[in-house]
Amino acid sequence: MIESRGIATTVIGLVRPHLEKSLPPRSVFGPFQLGRPLGEPESPAFQRRVLMQALSLLERSDGPVILEDFPDDPPG
Repeated sequence: MIESRGIATTVIGLVRPHLEKSLPPRSVFGPFQLGRPLGEPESPAFQRRVLMQALSLLERSDGPVILEDFPDDPPG
């Protein structure tokens, strides 16, 4: 509904099959522990990288569905 009003959205997901089934317009799959969509606490540089990858999807026009994997495991 938000997308149909012209507001672009992006999702950070932790369960890849859910992303594959729900097909949000733009999403990043993070292989992180449930409840930690940006990775481990106390890791601001890593968390920023996750957030920046998700936000960078807003600049893309390919699709209709974009699903990217975050390339790294969280530190620790």
